[in-house]
Amino acid sequence: MRARWKTIKAIVGTVYRSNKVYLITGLALVILLSLQSNANIILSKYIVNAIGDQDRKLAITAIVITFTLQVAFMLMQSYKTIMDVRASENFNIQHQKKIMKLLERIPLLDKENARFQQMVDMWKSYSGKYLETTNGLITMVQLFLTMGISTFYLLSSYWVLGVLALVISVARGWLDIRNIPKRLRLNHELNSLNHKQQYVYGVLCSSESQKELMILKAYSYLIGKWERLKHDSKSVRLKLEKTNMHGFVLGEALSSGTLLLVSLTVCYMVFGSKLTMGDYVTIPLMFSLIESSAKRIFLTLSKIEENQRYIGSFNDETATLREPAPERKPFQFNQLLQVKNLTFQYPNQTTPALQNINLTVKQGEKVVILGDNAAGKSTLMKLLLGLYRAPAGTVFYDGQSQEDVEVESLWANASVVFQDFTRYMLTVSENVGLGDVANIHDEKRIQELLNKVGLDISKMDAGIHAKLGYLDEQAINLSGGQWQRLAMARAFFKNSDFLVFDEPTSAIDPLSELEFFNTLLAMSKEKTLFIISHRISIASKADKIVMMSGGEIKETGSHYELIKRRGYYYDMWMKQKEWYHITEQEVV
Repeated sequence: MRARWKTIKAIVGTVYRSNKVYLITGLALVILLSLQSNANIILSKYIVNAIGDQDRKLAITAIVITFTLQVAFMLMQSYKTIMDVRASENFNIQHQKKIMKLLERIPLLDKENARFQQMVDMWKSYSGKYLETTNGLITMVQLFLTMGISTFYLLSSYWVLGVLALVISVARGWLDIRNIPKRLRLNHELNSLNHKQQYVYGVLCSSESQKELMILKAYSYLIGKWERLKHDSKSVRLKLEKTNMHGFVLGEALSSGTLLLVSLTVCYMVFGSKLTMGDYVTIPLMFSLIESSAKRIFLTLSKIEENQRYIGSFNDETATLREPAPERKPFQFNQLLQVKNLTFQYPNQTTPALQNINLTVKQGEKVVILGDNAAGKSTLMKLLLGLYRAPAGTVFYDGQSQEDVEVESLWANASVVFQDFTRYMLTVSENVGLGDVANIHDEKRIQELLNKVGLDISKMDAGIHAKLGYLDEQAINLSGGQWQRLAMARAFFKNSDFLVFDEPTSAIDPLSELEFFNTLLAMSKEKTLFIISHRISIASKADKIVMMSGGEIKETGSHYELIKRRGYYYDMWMKQKEWYHITEQEVV
C-alpha cells in the first residue's frame, strides 16, 4: 500500500511540476461542478411542489435559477475540457521527449533484445496515464463532494434510504474492483498481440518491402499470418469485454432492483402524506446520484490502481537510466588501441560470438577486418566502439581500460557507417549535417563533402535542400550506392579521428568499389580507419589485415605478409581477385 501511494504521489508531483496552474484550476473547477447535480435535483423538488401548490412565483424563480446554473456549469465544463486537451498535448510532448532521452541511455544489447520495441510502445502509452491518474484523483474529489451532499440530504429526509444507498454503492464497487488483476493480464496479452499484428501489417503496407513481396509472392502467407494474429487479438479482446460486461450486468441488475424498491417505498410514503410529490422526484434521483457517484469512484480507483502499476513498472524499468553516470575519464586514442583475451557472448546465445580476441592497432593505421558472414566482425567493432560494454580488462585506449572511459566521450570522437545505416527521410543537407549537429548549417562544407564522395546532386532542383525518402510528394529516393555515399559524407562531416565503415560498399559494384575505397583512404589520412568487409578489394592498401572466422582471429598482418603465409587470406584473395581484374603479378 505504501508503495502504491508513493507512486501516486510521484505521479501527481510530476504533473504539478509540469503545469501547476492546470492542477490548481482544475481542482477549483471540480469543487464548483460537484454542486451541479445536487442543485438541479433539489431545485426540481421546489419546482414540482410549487407547481402542485400553484405557487407561480416560486416555480418561475426556481426554473430561472436552474437554467442560470446549467449555463454557468456548462461554461465551466467547457473551459475545463479545453484545459484538459491543452495540458494533455503539452504533457505528451514532455513525456515522449523524456522517453527519447531515456532511450539514448539504454545499452545497445538491450535495444537489440526482442522485447525492446514492445517495451518502448508500452512506455509511449504511459504518457496519458499520468494525466489520467491525476484527473482521476481530482474527479474523485468532485464525486465525494457530490456523494456527500446527496447522502446528507437522504439521511435527513429518510435515513434508511441513505444507508441503503451506501450499502448498494459499496457492493457495486466491489464488483468492479475484483476484476482488476484479470483485466491487467488480458490487457498485457492484448498489447503483445497488437504489437505483432501491427508489425506484419506494416511489412505488408511498407513501400520498402513491396518489390520483395511481389517477387516472393508472399502476400498470401503474410496476410494469413496477420489474420491469425488479428483473430487471436479479437479473442482476447472479447474475453476482456466479457469480463467487463459480467461485472456491469450484475451491478446494473442490483441497482435496478434496488431503485425499484426505493421508488415503491417513496410512492407509498407520498400516498401516506409523509413525503411530497417533489420528494418522489428528488429521493430516487438522489439515490441514483449516490450510487452512480460511488460507482464512478470505484471505477476511477480501479483505473488509478491499473495506472499506478503501469507507471510503477515504468519507473522501475527506467530507474537505472535516470541515475547519474559515474565519473569516468575522457576518451583518448593517441597511441594504441589494444584488445586482450576478449571473449564475448550474447545474452540469448549458448556459444560465444567472439573467442580469445587479441589485437593491437596504432593510431592512424588503416585496418581491414575480413571474414565471412557470422565471423564476428561487426560484433568486435561494436565492442571497440563501446556500443557493447566489453568485459573488464579486455579493451584499452592508450592504456585506459574501457570501463574507466566515458563512453559518450568515445562516441563524440568516432564516426561510423554501419552496414544497416539509417536512411533519414530528411533533406540532403540534414542527412550530412547530422554527423555534427553543431555545424549542420555549414552548407559550403556539406557541398564539398558531397563532391569528394562522388554524390552528384546537380540534377536535383533543390540541390542540398532536396527532400529524400517517401514522406513528401516532392521527395527523391536515392539508389543504394547513393545512400552509401551520403552516409560516407555524414561520417566525414563529423571530422573524427576514429573512423569505422562496416560493409561500406555492399550496394556498389566491384569496379566502383575500388574508386570508393581510394576516396575513403584519401579522406582519412592521419585518421585511424577500420573497414569491415567480406570483399578483398581494399585489403592490399591497408596497413593491417585481420582475418576472422567463427568468432576468432585466424591471422593478422599486411597484404604481402599474409599472401606469403598462404593461409585464410590467401585463399580469399585468390577466389576474389578475378572480380577486380587483378593480375598474378599484383598478387605476388
